[in-house]
Amino acid sequence: MSSGPVSRIEDLYLTRVNRTGGIDIQVHAENLQNADDTHGYPWVHHGHFGDILDNRHQLRNRETGQCRMWIRRAWVDREDNHQWVVLEGIE
Repeated sequence: MSSGPVSRIEDLYLTRVNRTGGIDIQVHAENLQNADDTHGYPWVHHGHFGDILDNRHQLRNRETGQCRMWIRRAWVDREDNHQWVVLEGIE
């Protein structure tokens, strides 16, 4: 699963401030995976952010295998499960 907050992203990724004052990050990843026992939701692995959950089903598997998305840290299913999640898929 994702390993926690990442620092020093200012120069590496496009970011935006969301309405709650948090930061959303635009990333690219490959190979959307189906939900499994470990993840519980579809997910993609990212080299910097770890496994990113698509808990709102925003991504679609493309022929190229490439996914572009906005992500943020969020609680998933319970208060002790803080993960990187897909906020919005980008076509």
